[in-house]
Amino acid sequence: QAHVTGFDICPAAIQGLNARLDQNPHRQRAAAILGTFDHLEAGPPSDVIVCMFGVLSHIPGRRERIETLRRLARLLTPGTGRLIVSVPNIHRRRIFEQLQRWAQIKTGRDTTGGDEPGDVTYRRNLGGRSVELFYHLYSKSRFAADLAEAGLDTVAMMPESVFSEAGVTHSAVLRAIDGALLTVCPTWLGYDLLAVTAPR
Repeated sequence: QAHVTGFDICPAAIQGLNARLDQNPHRQRAAAILGTFDHLEAGPPSDVIVCMFGVLSHIPGRRERIETLRRLARLLTPGTGRLIVSVPNIHRRRIFEQLQRWAQIKTGRDTTGGDEPGDVTYRRNLGGRSVELFYHLYSKSRFAADLAEAGLDTVAMMPESVFSEAGVTHSAVLRAIDGALLTVCPTWLGYDLLAVTAPR
């Protein structure tokens, strides 16, 4: 009987979510909000907040990402609330872009706008046009350090998947294989890193 709220600053994302929710029999228990943190902070606390699929990594600047984690933590039900976050693994994701940025730094032509190891940019087709996106890739130790600095205790950390999220979500066979591999895959080798956290 949970009430679920989807939240994003991107109009296209909210429109797409609303279109899918309109086909769901539990539509009355779901809301899609387009806006800033202010819209969430004015509402009731949440038992669980899920920040998945690298959303955090699109925020430039470590300080800004840690502040985002702090703000999310403040939205949780005191004492029992949990924040679940997943981030891209620096050992598995955007290898070409990492090499490209390394070469740019060596030649003095870095244009990522980032100043940390793991900062990259990549291009994606959105609405028929090519858009450059910032992305921060995490190691397991850096992820744990950022969560701790944000005032979050890590209840559990694990690989989110072994294969890409697109493959796992679109193929039942790949999903079954992925589920079996997750039982033996070390966290640092996951396609993404997933943490279940609690505010201190």
